Amino acid sequence: MYTLETRKDASQKGQTIKADRLLFQRILVAQDSGRDIDLKSLLSHELTPVPLSLADTAGRLRPTNKAALGKILEDGITVEILPKSSLKTCFIIDGQALVQVIGKPTGAKSFGDLADVFNASVFSHFNEHCSRVDVVFNQYRITSIKSGTRERREGRVRSIRRKIDSREIPLPANWKQFMDLPENKANLTKFLSDQMMLEAKKSRPTCELITAGGFEEETKVASSQGSDVEQLQSSHEEADTRIILHAKAAYMD
Repeated sequence: MYTLETRKDASQKGQTIKADRLLFQRILVAQDSGRDIDLKSLLSHELTPVPLSLADTAGRLRPTNKAALGKILEDGITVEILPKSSLKTCFIIDGQALVQVIGKPTGAKSFGDLADVFNASVFSHFNEHCSRVDVVFNQYRITSIKSGTRERREGRVRSIRRKIDSREIPLPANWKQFMDLPENKANLTKFLSDQMMLEAKKSRPTCELITAGGFEEETKVASSQGSDVEQLQSSHEEADTRIILHAKAAYMD
């Protein structure tokens, strides 16, 4: 056996990777002893418990650089603002992205105040050409491929669970710490989904608001007009892929 010291992160902590230098010798000996071993097939796979291109030696998924992909997709695009269209339009919003942009609004004291700011941003897209707005959220499951990423974001300080059961619940002093806990995010998206529906039915009776992903039932979709939205039911965990489904449905409508 031998060891190889590699840098694990910016703190330059060493991670010991153990490798069995006799591995190939054992494979050859086993083949020579008459065992049916297809070396070509065997060596076409990584000889590790997990693919090192996707995870580290401890089995943790490697993080991806979404910003780098975004830069590639935006390369060569010169239009900064989409031109106004006179055609019938549907606006689709990633709800969690909007929550991140809004953060903890200045002057907001309760979750009701936060919901009002959120609703104002969503409803601002209604106009003479846009009578439908879709808001989709992420699902936050206990068992998820993103669990490792969320644990890293949470860090060593355990966030406090805060249940939002009314508009009067005060906003937390530490917004980032509150948002680091998946249970808090799930509760917040449900609260915002319910508040949007109530406000849309009250103040936008001629427009349609559709929201999905923010409810406890992962496939639930709600329409302020009571439309048939069964085709939008989905178990997708990420809002990114739900958006594609909503875009297709809006185009076909």
